[in-house]
Amino acid sequence: MNEKLNKLLFGASVLGGLALGASSCSSNKSDDKEEAKTEVKAKEQQDATYGDFKKRMQQITPLVMVQTILIEGAEFDDNGLCKPYSKRLNNGEKDRWTHGFGITQMDGKAVTKNTRHITVQEAWEKSVDFYENVETYYFMWCYEIGIDGLYIDTQEKALGFADVMYNANTSCIENKNCTTHCERNEKLRDLYEKYGDNVNAEQVKEVFAKYPIRGNYSFYKALNGGTTEDWANSLGGFCAEGGGIYWRRWLQGQLAMGNITYKDLLDLPMKSMYEFWCVVGKNKSALFNTNNNGTITVKPEALKKFKEWAKNPVDKNGNKITCETVRQLINSIDPTIVSKIENGDYVWQDVSGGKSSTYVILPANEDKTVNVDSLNDKSLYAYQAENYDKALQDAMSALKYAQTNKQRGAAHFNMGMAYMGKCKYGRAKDCFEKSLAENKTKAAQDQLNIAQEKLSEKRKKAGNVALGLGLGLLGVGAIYGGRKYYLMRQKNFGRGK
Repeated sequence: MNEKLNKLLFGASVLGGLALGASSCSSNKSDDKEEAKTEVKAKEQQDATYGDFKKRMQQITPLVMVQTILIEGAEFDDNGLCKPYSKRLNNGEKDRWTHGFGITQMDGKAVTKNTRHITVQEAWEKSVDFYENVETYYFMWCYEIGIDGLYIDTQEKALGFADVMYNANTSCIENKNCTTHCERNEKLRDLYEKYGDNVNAEQVKEVFAKYPIRGNYSFYKALNGGTTEDWANSLGGFCAEGGGIYWRRWLQGQLAMGNITYKDLLDLPMKSMYEFWCVVGKNKSALFNTNNNGTITVKPEALKKFKEWAKNPVDKNGNKITCETVRQLINSIDPTIVSKIENGDYVWQDVSGGKSSTYVILPANEDKTVNVDSLNDKSLYAYQAENYDKALQDAMSALKYAQTNKQRGAAHFNMGMAYMGKCKYGRAKDCFEKSLAENKTKAAQDQLNIAQEKLSEKRKKAGNVALGLGLGLLGVGAIYGGRKYYLMRQKNFGRGK
């Protein structure tokens, strides 16, 4: 946090805790109503149909494929064609026959050792088809609609979530053996089979209303209202295929948070992330921290090790990995793809014909040497102008490019203030705690105390409202009598009263 920002924060803190977004949290509007209003507004700005969402995702499919090739790789016969190979799982399941870049279904059948060999071009096309027309992007969109707090609002989040869904589908969100989960997904598939890209949000909401999410995992809890960092961290808790998958979850989280770019992956050998996993120790603690309270976080030191290893990829014995690189393989398919990736031409843009959008779009040629202090200043000024969405966006951008603990602390602090303005005290509390973890300041501690008080008041108020409603209903029953009250309830049933 720079000196200018420190003075502003100190002065505002002395004058009364940075105003706490008083205009949006005034006494004549309850916290619950304000929060509901915010949620409705955000939901209205999501894509209305799968086709809208698909057009957005198609713009970055080549980036998605970079990670797919790096992680899944391919096996080749003597003629250079992709051949089926057996992927051994670590959780007691039978070996899974795989083809191309992670394809397990081909020509309408499960892949076996006898499935026909295909060209690299066809392998690429089949993976792209699975992302765009089979399930990956479609289920991403469906679950964004179905999970109240999930907004795929940045390119990094879109890319990270796409890879999670390609690899794990929805089994990382809830227990895959849950019958509700199975029935819901079958209904969603039926919608797509019937309406294709024209499946709309209302149809999806109806399915989720009938088959709600139950038995959720930590990944779901982080998705539901958490930040990108929250759910990227939570990936360390979902490794259904055994220890060897930790490196995949770690990379997904790093890409989602923007710590690793797709350009960084181009010169890595295919499937070499497993070798990195072996180099750093082949155990969970090499990539993730498990805190005393059981929460899991990405290990910062692992990122530094990865960047060093990526300069000269070697196996666990120190031998240089010599197989084909991601760049070489993609060049054999379409050389223009690599140049576009390097120039930043693949950008997740609003293609919905001018519909208002909360999506954060970064310029294709964005300068990575961003003035973080300036972004933090802009966030504070936006907060003071009661533009809390802008304050949150600038703070998130500052956090993305922060290089020091002080800058990260300031960014978390400003995110907390934006959430305070939105009356989202639980999220604000989390941000202030993260700010203190990065850089202990009096302003952050003061605001954490205030957020905790506000959160406590909100919960107490909610309890009082529930008690008041109960007593009110008893009073109505006593005054009007049982039958009249019953008739009134029947009259108003289903009207939201």
